[in-house]
Amino acid sequence: MTDDDRTAPSSRARLKLVLRLASVVFVALCIAFVAHLLIRDWPKTVEALRHATVGYLVPATFCAVGGMFYLAWRWGAAILAVGGERSGSHRVISAFFVGEVGKYIPGAVWAMLGRGELARREGYERSIAYSSVGLSVIGCYLAASVTALVLAVVSLIGGSISMPWWPIALVAVVGIGAIHPSVSRRIVALVSRIVGRTLTVEIPSWSRCLRLTLSYIPVWILTAAATTLITRSLVDHPPIARVALAAVVSWIIGFITPSPGGLGVREAVFVTFAGVAAGPAAAAAILARVLFVLVDCLGAGVGWLVLRSTESTSVLISTRRGTL
Repeated sequence: MTDDDRTAPSSRARLKLVLRLASVVFVALCIAFVAHLLIRDWPKTVEALRHATVGYLVPATFCAVGGMFYLAWRWGAAILAVGGERSGSHRVISAFFVGEVGKYIPGAVWAMLGRGELARREGYERSIAYSSVGLSVIGCYLAASVTALVLAVVSLIGGSISMPWWPIALVAVVGIGAIHPSVSRRIVALVSRIVGRTLTVEIPSWSRCLRLTLSYIPVWILTAAATTLITRSLVDHPPIARVALAAVVSWIIGFITPSPGGLGVREAVFVTFAGVAAGPAAAAAILARVLFVLVDCLGAGVGWLVLRSTESTSVLISTRRGTL
């Protein structure tokens, strides 16, 4: 073994360590930022929470539950889009929530691995399992950028724009172009060269990708509605389009950072751009976080029970057939 062979792994290990430390520092700074706002404006925050209107929190809960369950259900469409066979919606939704718990481990890749492995347990080939997860994630967040662009235009017309609209438009346009099969194949080939092995990915037609992407827009309408209703429960007459825009953008930025589940990042982005006083905005962001975490945990718990019960039923039926 040459000196270069020995130093290469150590260099990669040092780079991984530096990136990991940088991600930890970044997340810590975001959490510290939100904590600072809460402490600085604690009296206002407590006052806002004390006078929170429960009538807005109830529909916010329904929106959060509806948005996450709709997102889970659309994974079945992604499986079909890459050549998989139709499976029971209850199992698709259950596997989604059980696998999605992985997003609370630093790095969004864990949620993808969790869902991919659960899809393989359901009998799908590796290429279909992981292609469906990748397609669902890309379609979901591309739909988020389209939704954010519409909200940015509405905010611009209403005179309450809180962030430059052109980066959102750029992400949406580039994303729509990137899911074209000719572009997607080049991206897959590039990634294959980087990781040093051939990646087998099922790439559906552009029209099918576009239809799948558009089908995810209700997820973001419901997610934005949930956060906006929570904010409205704490603040009288918030700028609705601006709050909704901040909510969607905070999810996008939270996803692309190494923070587990966007922790701290989502809250910091929302507080910065929501156009609401810092104390109530931080309280709204934290309440929204708690609500969506509870939905994820509820979905994962029920999903695990559903997967276990249906597996037991299948084994029982097979056993009984074998004894006849």
